Amino acid sequence: MNNQNATLDEERTEYKIQNMLDILAQLSDLLDTENIALKSHDFETVKEMMTQKSALARSYNDASQIFRHNPDFLKDADNKRNGIIKNALMNLQEKMSLNANLLKANMDANNKLIKLIIDSTKTHRAKQNSVYDSAGTLNDASGKTSAISFNKVL
Repeated sequence: MNNQNATLDEERTEYKIQNMLDILAQLSDLLDTENIALKSHDFETVKEMMTQKSALARSYNDASQIFRHNPDFLKDADNKRNGIIKNALMNLQEKMSLNANLLKANMDANNKLIKLIIDSTKTHRAKQNSVYDSAGTLNDASGKTSAISFNKVL
């Protein structure tokens, strides 16, 4: 009975390790695809991947619970397996860091574009809403006044 329990524990450990490695590989592939899409400004692809990314993030969180709550979980795994998991986690961390930088850069670029559009719209409206007052000065929507003069040549 004791050997049978030990065998079951080893199988469960192996299953959990393999599950974690599968999730890490899927997340890594997804981040590769998303990073390429972000570099090429293919926001439709990024948008389409959000559901899958969220599901994989939840799966990763669930799978990693065993490692957080039981630090000795991997003591039964061989050194090669530990190295594979460590490398997969480091690889994923690098891709996540690049992904965060690309997302921030795209958000900054979008914010700058929106600011330019807003400023351009304000300038355009100010020019359209300019009127002459009774004193012959030009008043625009921004509240600035401009003096207008002309010469009449006969």
